[in-house]
Amino acid sequence: MPTATPIAYNPSLTPISGTQQIGVFSVGTPTSGFTGTPRWWNSPDLDLGYVIGIPVSDCDIPTPNSGETACFSFYRSSALTDSSFIELTNYLTGQSFTATTQSRTYLENILGYYTSYPSTPLAVNDFYQGGVIGYIFQPGEPRYVSGETHGIIVSTKTYGAIANTFLGTGYTWGCNGAIAGLSQTVGSGYTNQVTILNYLNANCSPSSSAYTSSAFLFATGLTDGGYTDWYIGSFNEYNTVFSGTGALNLPIYYPSVYDTIDAVYMTSTQSDPPFAVTNFVSAAFFGNNPPTYRPAGTFAGLKNTQLNVKPLRYF
Repeated sequence: MPTATPIAYNPSLTPISGTQQIGVFSVGTPTSGFTGTPRWWNSPDLDLGYVIGIPVSDCDIPTPNSGETACFSFYRSSALTDSSFIELTNYLTGQSFTATTQSRTYLENILGYYTSYPSTPLAVNDFYQGGVIGYIFQPGEPRYVSGETHGIIVSTKTYGAIANTFLGTGYTWGCNGAIAGLSQTVGSGYTNQVTILNYLNANCSPSSSAYTSSAFLFATGLTDGGYTDWYIGSFNEYNTVFSGTGALNLPIYYPSVYDTIDAVYMTSTQSDPPFAVTNFVSAAFFGNNPPTYRPAGTFAGLKNTQLNVKPLRYF
């Protein structure tokens, strides 16, 4: 008997109890039963090959039901083998992947496609939930949950444009003033952003360019990759995602107009002495000269300095 699974086109990404969200699709049997919205369909026979579902926003794909169309089309590999799955992925996407993990995470988390290829444990460098996983939380760190996998996702986009060797044309910290309660601990970046925004709202003129161009204000209102919970990380958080294996999938997303110039990004960390924290911020830079990568480093800039923004989010 053929093996199939119920699938519904769910671009809102609103969780449906009893199902798994894969790309823009809900997969499985809803706890509350099947409803008319979203419309549920059975996948092709999963015993014959790995299936890839591609969303079609016009919802004009013909179905066996007269007068009814669907919002996605299915493709199936020639066999249940890794090589055939990779081959089909490359055919549909124009990529040149050589590994199943690359193929699956690109299909689901970058393109929003469905695939029946079995999941593997999340790892650094996977494309996932709007970006690239740059770090996995370790025991003892904020947001670590025993038995679960959580970490930091780096946006695949850079906001702002490199203007010269160090500075960007983009976003500021905000108005001057020392802000208490900021943490360098990995996992505290989002809390830093809330603290900084509270300070800016209370102490900056809302019409000032320092306020309106604040990176923290920008990140708070940002929708990127379908997610709205982005933030500006602490210096230590950027150091974790720019360093070591966390940088392997990221260089192409850290563009610079110069091959040998570092891209500099805003952080939520105030500069340590000898720079006065009242007026200075620590920025992170990422070596942008492939294939030589190095950890992020400090750069002390004024809080009204315009820097680039590389948003982060937790998962």
